[in-house]
Amino acid sequence: MNFEKIKTMDCFNGRLSRLREEYDSFVKEPLPELTKEAFDCFYETGSRKEYEVLYFKRRNVLLDAALISFIYGEGIDFLVSVMKEICYEPTWALPAHMDQNSPEPEREIDLFAAETAHALSEICYILGDKLPDSIRETVRHELMRRTILPFEEKTFFWEDTDCNWASVCAGSVGITFMYMFPERFKNVEKRFLKTMEAYLSGFGDDGISPEGLGYWNYGFWYFTGFADLYKQKYGVDIMNTEKIKNIAMCQQNLFLRKNIIASYSDCGRTEHFNAALAHYYRNKFGSDIRILSTEIPDGVDNCYRFLIAVRSLLWIDEKYLGIKEESFPESYFKDCSWYVNRHKKFAFSAKGGNNGESHNHNDIGSFIIADDSGQLLADYGAGEYTRDYFSEKRYEYLCTSSRGHSVPVIDGIYQHEGIEFRSELLKAGDGIFELNIAKAYAADNLSELIRRFEITDNSVILEDKFSFTDNKKHDITERFVSVIKPEIRNGKAVIGNLTLECAYTPEIYSEELPSHNTKKNVLYFIDFKSDSHFKIEFKYS
Repeated sequence: MNFEKIKTMDCFNGRLSRLREEYDSFVKEPLPELTKEAFDCFYETGSRKEYEVLYFKRRNVLLDAALISFIYGEGIDFLVSVMKEICYEPTWALPAHMDQNSPEPEREIDLFAAETAHALSEICYILGDKLPDSIRETVRHELMRRTILPFEEKTFFWEDTDCNWASVCAGSVGITFMYMFPERFKNVEKRFLKTMEAYLSGFGDDGISPEGLGYWNYGFWYFTGFADLYKQKYGVDIMNTEKIKNIAMCQQNLFLRKNIIASYSDCGRTEHFNAALAHYYRNKFGSDIRILSTEIPDGVDNCYRFLIAVRSLLWIDEKYLGIKEESFPESYFKDCSWYVNRHKKFAFSAKGGNNGESHNHNDIGSFIIADDSGQLLADYGAGEYTRDYFSEKRYEYLCTSSRGHSVPVIDGIYQHEGIEFRSELLKAGDGIFELNIAKAYAADNLSELIRRFEITDNSVILEDKFSFTDNKKHDITERFVSVIKPEIRNGKAVIGNLTLECAYTPEIYSEELPSHNTKKNVLYFIDFKSDSHFKIEFKYS
């Protein structure tokens, strides 16, 4: 790992300046204490933030202290003191991921326990005998009792799941074995490879993650980190497949305009383009991996994930700096049934699929129109993570319910969750995306709901046709949502440069809701009453 080059690359000047400023403040203050009161708050109230704010601040300090030591060879004593504090934590897992009455909380391996093991093992591997023998022995002892023996002695649910948990946990634990206990790795090697196969099974051949781009980023980083080290150590390349190439293209396929993405599932509406990961796979697969931005992000998120932050420095390739390429104008991803159409002035995306996906929202037929200012018609993305958000109450949340998406409400009925609630594709291509979304609703008398989008250079024309098995009059509300407050001009709703042209007159409502970072936001509803045939043009000026 060549950290020397980082100091010579101008693209990292801002990152290193921020690192130094933050580090200098950290050495002057004690680490926040992980109190039992904060830990138990999740079990008592369902709120995660009280404990996690403290926990992730400690990971922030660990990351900064390690990077200062890696890059500048400074601050070993401070780093050692932080590592000791991490080793003394009662558990490395989060309360949200473990039972309150766990008999051995220190042996729980969730996402963050696994990431902590990886971070400590990587620090020891990189710095080697620059660290005192005492801290290396402490780390080995804690890794053995918290990670190695628990993994060897039992299986974990994430070994057989097809979501980001599989790659993050297996990737982190697998790297820990390879770094610190290579003599034991061969005994568990097949389990790691099987878990990575389970992770990859969550993708279709189109390479799109139904968990959304944020979780693609999370899971695929850890898959790649594990696979890269596995290739280095054992000469076996598990990345050299057409499916991995398609998965590597996922981020370029889901950026709509600038940093605005198709924010389906539990995502944010914006992301940084992951340049380091794109550079890594560009070197592997060539120019099919497109580089959409000249920005070089820090790789630091609100959880201070060690692997991502370190490789966001190491994997930047100077020969790709300054390159900015375009995504394809029109794409349809058949396995997840997501459609993207990019025009000069705006971009459009819509989705079919089913309502039983990982990090699912009930959003079949939902769509996004975005320009450089942001999402005009929006998919709100992730809400605040609480206990109830991942319980049977999940669809009581506005952002996960179809109530908070741009889809119809039929006789007061919203879409239903479950894999059996799905769409049927009718057409995708040549500026047309057409679905039958009737089966997204638990409405016995709804036989067909044809939702058709026609995308032109200046507008999106939406047409819905409803067919029922009875002759009754039905109460249909066509709902469109935005995070931007609409204006009414001459009886028409206007959102930025987008005018909603319709024969019906809309009513505007709003509702406050928290986002994933717990900040309060407002979601605006533009509602039209409709009969069995509805047509609207979203005209861009």
